[in-house]
Amino acid sequence: MRMEELYVLFKNEKKFIFTDEARNSLEMIKNEVIKNKLLVLPDLHEPFIVYTDAFQIGTGAALVKKIVEI
Repeated sequence: MRMEELYVLFKNEKKFIFTDEARNSLEMIKNEVIKNKLLVLPDLHEPFIVYTDAFQIGTGAALVKKIVEI
């Protein structure tokens, strides 16, 4: 997935120009979020897991729980 096209829109206080490449990246990200969803109420008595990532063009994080299948 290409996030760089979106990150550069906010760099160095440049004029915000939403290019076709940025639009395509946003649509791809939206589609991934929509198709890969799993929403459940978490067990607040069990610990959460935090995953983080950093790179030259941006950072990311996810808050997750282990799911025990019944």
